[in-house]
Amino acid sequence: MLNNRDGVDATAALTVELPRMMLSEFALGQIEVQDITGSEATFTGHKQLLFDLAALLDIFPAWFPIATHALKFGETHP
Repeated sequence: MLNNRDGVDATAALTVELPRMMLSEFALGQIEVQDITGSEATFTGHKQLLFDLAALLDIFPAWFPIATHALKFGETHP
């Protein structure tokens, strides 16, 4: 389970603390796990789990539609 919240879950196998910008860059595929470094990035637990998570993430092209709608009655594609 992936949680983003204040506090620590004592049963978590891995806790990662990093700046919001670094999290966004990671989620968008702009940086990889090995790029999550520096004094602001801390890991408690099994860091390998972060590599496992990264392997599960999909990278979508920039033009990927976030939302679409069905054609309304009488509407046609251009």
